[in-house]
Amino acid sequence: MVTGPGRAALAVLAALLPAGFRQRQRAEWAADLADLAAHGTVTRWRYLLAVAWTLPALRAAARATTAAGGPSLFTPRGFRAVLGRPGDRGIVVLAVLVSMLAGLYGAAHATRLGWEFIRPLPTAQQSAELRQVMFPGVPVGTEPTEDSNGFPALGHAVAEGADISGLVPGVRDRLVAAGWRIRENPAAGKYVTETLEFEDDLYAVRDGLLLYYDGETWFTVERAAPYWMGWVASAGALLGALLGWLMTGWAGRRAAAGSVAAQLAGAFAWPTVVVVLALLYGPFLLFFDSGLTYAEEVWSHLLHIATGVANWVGVVAATALAIVAVLGRSPTSQPVEP
Repeated sequence: MVTGPGRAALAVLAALLPAGFRQRQRAEWAADLADLAAHGTVTRWRYLLAVAWTLPALRAAARATTAAGGPSLFTPRGFRAVLGRPGDRGIVVLAVLVSMLAGLYGAAHATRLGWEFIRPLPTAQQSAELRQVMFPGVPVGTEPTEDSNGFPALGHAVAEGADISGLVPGVRDRLVAAGWRIRENPAAGKYVTETLEFEDDLYAVRDGLLLYYDGETWFTVERAAPYWMGWVASAGALLGALLGWLMTGWAGRRAAAGSVAAQLAGAFAWPTVVVVLALLYGPFLLFFDSGLTYAEEVWSHLLHIATGVANWVGVVAATALAIVAVLGRSPTSQPVEP
């Protein structure tokens, strides 16, 4: 009987062998070590070193047996084999694209979930203080509104007829004095042909809040993404990408290449994945100057994805998987270890 370090060494060596060959070969090694017990520990360790030296040749023999039509002794390596299509390069491309799309949706929904835990909007007292910072001594009304992503925000409007011409030039300085950090608007000072006016929009941030002032009588306060939102989105992206890869691998193993199930599922999957990837990833390269930082544009786009855009992709994915589940064959069972 093999005990102690010898058993551990056998376990490591056997783990490097194909699943269908592992237990049988380990039993043979254990029997040889038992026969060598009378010759001492040094002899047995020499035997284990020899086993390790010949391990690559043993794996090559397993491959040769399979290629010759013998029983399968191992699970083929490589991305194509893992995805169930050893001879199909297209399955790897599809799996990568599906993982990219699933990762994007994972990041979007993780961001949407994280948004529920960020700093709340200002209280009534805080809002009143902010109104006095913006336009001291002038009546300013507050009303609930929504930001560009449909989340609650606070809108503030100067009372009709109030004269604020002498207060507008000092808005920036008063905000800075109150602890707000002014963000330079890339669009400020640009001539807008549609309105025949110059933009004077102002953005300021403080304590997880974003203030937008249109340069006239209206300003809004909405919630900004905290520093940890990047970690939340990254975790969602990784989880989504992994699920996309596993989902494609399951479909590839169940629906044989060229089968009706594979062709029908591919007819749904390929055009949807390619088109939606272009539509959803494209905006990351095409953000225009809007006064928001690139990170804020990213959060806005992810929230837009999570709150409705292109959610029909889930219907397409469910349809393709249902086709594979109904029309595909059961996955080939792995060899039973003796």
